[in-house]
Order: sequence, then structure tokens, then C-alpha cells
Amino acid sequence: MKGNRSFIVVLGTLLLLALGTGWIHAQGVISADASTAENMVNSQIAYQGVLREGGTPVTGSRNIVFNFFNNNRCSNTPVETVVKDHVPVINGLFNANLPVDSSKFNGQGIWLQVQVGSVSLGCEAIAVVPYALSLRPGAKIIGNLSDDSALHAENRATAGNSNGVSGTAFSAQGSGVSGVNLGNGHGVSALSNGAGANGAALSAVNPADNGIAAIAINHSDGNPTLIVRNNGNGPLWQGFGVSGNQPNFQVGNNGSVRSSADSYIFVPGTEIRVHESTPDLHIGIHSKGYARLSPNYAGNRFIVIAATLPSILYGQPVTIKEIRIYYQTSDSRSYIYLNRIFRSIGSEDDGTYYLIAEDKGVHDSTSYSSYALVPFGHATMSTDMGFLSAKIRLHFDNPNDVITIGGMRIRLGHQG
Repeated sequence: MKGNRSFIVVLGTLLLLALGTGWIHAQGVISADASTAENMVNSQIAYQGVLREGGTPVTGSRNIVFNFFNNNRCSNTPVETVVKDHVPVINGLFNANLPVDSSKFNGQGIWLQVQVGSVSLGCEAIAVVPYALSLRPGAKIIGNLSDDSALHAENRATAGNSNGVSGTAFSAQGSGVSGVNLGNGHGVSALSNGAGANGAALSAVNPADNGIAAIAINHSDGNPTLIVRNNGNGPLWQGFGVSGNQPNFQVGNNGSVRSSADSYIFVPGTEIRVHESTPDLHIGIHSKGYARLSPNYAGNRFIVIAATLPSILYGQPVTIKEIRIYYQTSDSRSYIYLNRIFRSIGSEDDGTYYLIAEDKGVHDSTSYSSYALVPFGHATMSTDMGFLSAKIRLHFDNPNDVITIGGMRIRLGHQG
């Protein structure tokens, strides 16, 4: 190389793909236009310089290496290196488009050192054009736009884990994305044309064991903290647990509520009645809620326990899932050996009913115990078919024996 090289650099506009923090607020479908991946701004730096050797402008071609550093002495390992071979130089003037990784230009200070051949020249700070200052960390975008967004971000990729806006915070008190509205609008608004869970307009995920994915706080005395509206026929709200793909909790469009959690109805032994066929059975009612049953003589007796159930709960039909009887006998030779659960039809008075469960096992425990009956059909309640009752056959081997009935527990679930 002849003589000393010198250069004059004019750094063009820095065209970087920037990541913003804005949300779309719209009332219709996002329209398509010409802003496709093919005509987006490239991640390139337009570089122009003047090269002299021995004070004379160079004409020819040169191999030039552009090293970008994150310190002002250009002494660290370069964060980005672009090699341009055979760069045309005419009367000292040359131009080069430098493709760079936009993720390296994230608001940190960057310095450029140019190497021509084996000679390194300068260590100059990369300055920004005025509007690029709005992309620096801590920058603010402020305007007065009546029907537009201060910042609009779209990602039109149709595959992959593609986000319109992504935000990350490492502070325990910080937020990945925060939105504030000081007027009557929305702090954060989200719109999606997608379908299903993967096409949701807004997604909140917290992978921590003790984390919370979303929090809504309101200081209003008259307005709700959260409003959900579905303009279609689908449910207003669904909640899923760790198991299965079916919702554990759902609020329907008509206000009906369905939960996978069971409900329980308890009927104490004090509600026992003697069946009309065996009127001689004595019932001793205890203040703790159980009943002690004893006959005048040995043999079989029948009792009835009636239950009042909600047939429709929060707009959803309920289903009888299990009936459990709590009991104890003073002697195992006296026992319970036949149980039948009936569901009568309330709109008729001719004794029409459904037999929904039956148990023919012998239950003779002398310690307080229980047994369960599981319905085999007609277990879903309705507005005109309810009136559940249990008919229980008791066998007394000795008139001095006592069978204690603690009560009946009915487990209910929602239909479907």
C-alpha cells in the first residue's frame, strides 16, 4: 500500500428494524396493504466515505472491513463485522451498503472502525438521525393523533411463534408491557383475526410456580374491574386447569355458569320418615342430627329420606352423581340390605317416577360407616322432574337392636 491513507466519512441514515411497544386499537378487521415482507426496509447501513493515499484521492477498488464496537476505543471484540471486497473507489469517493444484525443495534452506543487492507482507520461514534432517537431505550413517542395510534406494530407472518409486540421486564415490580389511558379510552387494546387459543388477541403467560399471568385493578366505585363481551353465540368466559382440554369453569353467553367442581347437598337423619307399610317403627331424633331406629318386634322395616335439590343451578341442569348413606348398627345381625333412589315427576300426580339407583348389598357395620349408590340413568334434573327420595329397607334381628342413620349426602355435577 502506498503512503498513508486517510478518509472522510459521511454516515447515512441508519435503517434498522425496530421493536416498538404499542397496541392496535380498532373496531374492524385488520386490512392488508403493500407492507409485505418483500418490501420492508432492509437492515442496512448506507456508508459513504472519501479515501486518500498519500494525500491523493484513490481510484480503483479496495477490500474494506467494517468493525462495530460497543466501546469508544474500539478495543473490545466487535459486536458486528461486515466484510466488503472490491469496493469501487472513484476519485476517493466510495459507497457501501452494510447488512447488519438489527438485534445488535438495540439502543446501546456503537462505534465504527474501518479497516482498509491491513490498516485500521479511526474509531468514530455512530450518530443517529433525529427520528431514530425515538427508538432508544427510555425514548418517548408523543403526538396528538385523533384517530390513530402513537405507535403501531404489525407482524404479518402467518406461521411460527410470531408476535406483533413483545415486551420483557426483569424487575420484580415491572411489567413486560404497560398501558395507561388518561382519557376515556383503553390503556391496552388488542385485536386479532386469528381463530382458537393460538389466534387470541391477547395472551398472558407466567411460567413461575408462584406467578400470576394477569392482574386487573380498578379504583372505580361504580364500574366493574373487568368486562367480557362475546358478540357471537360462544361462551363469555372459560377457565382451564392442568388436566384435559375441557374447561373447568365456563360462563355462557346467557349468563349460565358451569363448573367441573362438584356440589354437595346434605340431608340429616332427622328428615327420616317411616314408610306407610311399617308404621310401628320408632324414630328417635337426636339433637346432633342423626336418627336412632328401633322396632317393636323383629323383622323388616322401611324408611324414606326425601331430599330437596336444585334442578337448575346458575342456569345449568344439575346431574346426580352419587348418593351416600351414613349409618351404624348396634349388632351386625341387624342391617340395611336394600336401597332404592327414586326421582318423581312433579307435573303428574299418578305416582310416575324413575328408579335411578339401586343397592342390594348388606351393610352391617357396627362402627359409623357409609356406602354409596351411583345412578345408572335419568340422573339429570330438569324444571319439572325432581323430588328425589331414598327408600331404605332395614332388617332387625332383635327388637332391642338399633340402626342409626346419620343422614344422606348427594353429590351433584353440571350436565356435560
